[in-house]
Amino acid sequence: MSATWSPIWSGGAAAIVAFVFTAWVRRFAIRRGILDHPNERSLHQLPTPRGGGLAIAIVCLVGISALAVVSPVDRQVGVALVTGGLLVAAVGWFDDRWGLPVMVRGGAHLVAAAWAVWWLRHASGAASPIGSTLSILAIAWLINLYNFMDGVDGLAGVEALSVGGLGAVMLAAGGHSGLASAAALIAEVRLDSCAGTGNPLESSWATSEAVSSVLVRRSRARDE
Repeated sequence: MSATWSPIWSGGAAAIVAFVFTAWVRRFAIRRGILDHPNERSLHQLPTPRGGGLAIAIVCLVGISALAVVSPVDRQVGVALVTGGLLVAAVGWFDDRWGLPVMVRGGAHLVAAAWAVWWLRHASGAASPIGSTLSILAIAWLINLYNFMDGVDGLAGVEALSVGGLGAVMLAAGGHSGLASAAALIAEVRLDSCAGTGNPLESSWATSEAVSSVLVRRSRARDE
């Protein structure tokens, strides 16, 4: 019952909250002039409000925390995703508002990835050092890849939906209903936040966390 309830009802409720919250963040960013203006290196055409990831991050983090409390998501997996996500979200918000050096952002992403992999390795009790190192590098790379893709109008939302949705299907088929619930939650939240804004916002961590959960979980399965 809980495996069926979690992705459908909790994801739908989170999507409604994300719809309202993201629209509010968008208005806040426009009023405060928190905009990403296109330049010669940009792939988007119009000034885009920054900071949309704040709404997505809060809804997803609270949702995954709730899934960990009611048991669809393993507690240690919840700690890995929520605490790692908090760090990436905080760095993203500070970068949107005031700008951070590349080394600071990259270092924070590596720390968040290492934290997540450590907890997942601790939960499984079986993971090779090589596999863990590759997982850390892959997660950090995926976060930055999504940052780059987020500069293309509409691509961020499509990527989040496809990765989160496909990840949910793959994880559910593999018997990992808890992680499937988390991936479905991320996909549903990103769908509704796109509808709430009408254009892409900066939400660099959301899809990366969905990708990371699938990647690291599959790495654990291979090592086991």
